[in-house]
Amino acid sequence: MRVANNRKIKTGGGATFIGSEGWINVDRGKLIASDEKLLSAEIPESGYKPYLSKNHYQNYIDCTKTREKTIVPANTGLRAISVALLGEIAMLTERKIQWDPEKMEILNDEHAARLLKRPYRQPWKIEQV
Repeated sequence: MRVANNRKIKTGGGATFIGSEGWINVDRGKLIASDEKLLSAEIPESGYKPYLSKNHYQNYIDCTKTREKTIVPANTGLRAISVALLGEIAMLTERKIQWDPEKMEILNDEHAARLLKRPYRQPWKIEQV
């Protein structure tokens, strides 16, 4: 159950996108909307049009081998999961956190900031380019 514009929306899990013209819920092969017209709306030429992928894990492996672009660009995936990870860090530390989305850093809380990273197994490391 989600809430949009002070109204309860009956959905399963997945993600619900709420906009000025209504909402759309995406959940593992199921797509519902507050207005059926939203599901048939044309994507503008300048809009992002992903190709069909029924398995994101396999898509990543295939694209690693072929060097094609994954269905979800890495930065999109990073921004999408950031909200959940920041929520988890706030929950674990039991305090509000301040986030700088440009620098991708937690501000004014060293303990919470350390939870953004974990040690890598040797010999693996990430180098800044």
